[in-house]
Amino acid sequence: MDDQLFILTNDAGEEQRCRVVFNFETDEHSYVLFSLVGDDDAGISALRYELDENGEMAGFSDIETDEEWAMVEEVMNTVISEF
Repeated sequence: MDDQLFILTNDAGEEQRCRVVFNFETDEHSYVLFSLVGDDDAGISALRYELDENGEMAGFSDIETDEEWAMVEEVMNTVISEF
């Protein structure tokens, strides 16, 4: 299976290639767990996303509350323990 990749722009305006580790949905939002391509020390991060008109991940936004982070971390820990 090919890696699913997407591009994020960092605060300095530089594009960063990201590899999807896992994505999932709740009743309210869609989330992606990802790692930065070429930065093995970065670990896994998470963002919310929406799908664009082509069905591609877009409209990324930060996770806002401690409760939301706790839920995402629980999924992340489950995924890590499975693999």
